[in-house]
Amino acid sequence: MNNITQCIQFLNSMDIVLATSLIISVIVNAYLYIQVKRYQNDDNTTKANWQDVMGLNDPLRSLLWIILIISFLITVPLVVFINL
Repeated sequence: MNNITQCIQFLNSMDIVLATSLIISVIVNAYLYIQVKRYQNDDNTTKANWQDVMGLNDPLRSLLWIILIISFLITVPLVVFINL
């Protein structure tokens, strides 16, 4: 019974939220980094607007940006204040 209680407390802790947000943030950062590098290395052709290259006109890519920003705004203060 004690193990079940500990498992429930662990699942209710903020560590899962932080870990999930960190994983999502890393994946989205990697994707967006590739997009920026592709924009920077594309000097042979006519340079497009950076918003077009990042795909901000596309709803999925805009959603990825929103997820990145929200996860950053949530996790950084929590990590800083929890580890004090």
